[in-house]
Amino acid sequence: MNEKDKDVVDGIISDINKLLDGMDDISQLLVMWDKINGAKKQFEDINERLKVKVKTYLKERQWKRYDDEKTKISVSISSVKKEIVDKQQLKLMLTEAQLAQVIHISSHERMVIMTPQMRRRLKNYVKQPKHFSKS
Repeated sequence: MNEKDKDVVDGIISDINKLLDGMDDISQLLVMWDKINGAKKQFEDINERLKVKVKTYLKERQWKRYDDEKTKISVSISSVKKEIVDKQQLKLMLTEAQLAQVIHISSHERMVIMTPQMRRRLKNYVKQPKHFSKS
C-alpha cells in the first residue's frame, strides 16, 4: 500500500471515529456495527486470499522464510502440532475428584449481535422443534 492509499484509509477511519463519537442512539450504533462488520468480513476474505497467495509463492520456491528488503516485512512457514484431548475418554478414565483437579471452568460475558442475515443463515443449521397438536 502506497502513502496515498494509506492516507485514504486513515481518512475513512478518522471519519468513522467522528461519527461514532456523535452517536448515542442504539439503532444508529447497530446500523454502524452492521456496516463495519460487513466490511470487516470482506477484509478478512481478502486477507485470507493474500495469505494463500503468499504461502503458495513460498512453497513453489521451496522457501521456508522470506525477508522483504523494501517493506521490512518477513514471513515464514513452520509446522505446528496441536494436541487434542478426548474429554469423553478422560471422563471414563478418571474419577470425579480427579476430573475436578484436571478440568478448570471459567466464565465470561459474551455479547451476541444477530443481524437478519445471520438469523436466516442460522435457521439453515438449527433444527426447529416440531409442535404437534391434538386433532
